Amino acid sequence: MELRKYQTDVIDEVKALIAQGKRRISVIMPTGTGITTVACIIGNEILKNTIVLANMHVLCESYKQRQDELYSQSQVLVATTNNFSMKKEETFSERIELTDKSYILFNTTPFERQRLKEILPSDSIIVSF
Repeated sequence: MELRKYQTDVIDEVKALIAQGKRRISVIMPTGTGITTVACIIGNEILKNTIVLANMHVLCESYKQRQDELYSQSQVLVATTNNFSMKKEETFSERIELTDKSYILFNTTPFERQRLKEILPSDSIIVSF
């Protein structure tokens, strides 16, 4: 898949920020510019042990679909913020430790981000879209 220049620029900037030791990164892209594609690439190629949290089930499905198109074998886990916040480690079919993970927050509200701040380990890398 051929990415647009602005998409590769965003990916490169996220890589650079992580290399500088940044742990909280916000990415702002307009609708229709390939946000899901960029998030999938960051989650699969830059971050390690990634969990994606989206505020709606339909966004989780959209992310999973795009991820399946781009990566035949992905270890990235996807869940809604509400389900994750309520059940924490029990959100997925198997018990998942929250430490040593990176997180992508996909279209989350300020309220959800505040609630997740109390759950997610403080030393995690979190990239918000």
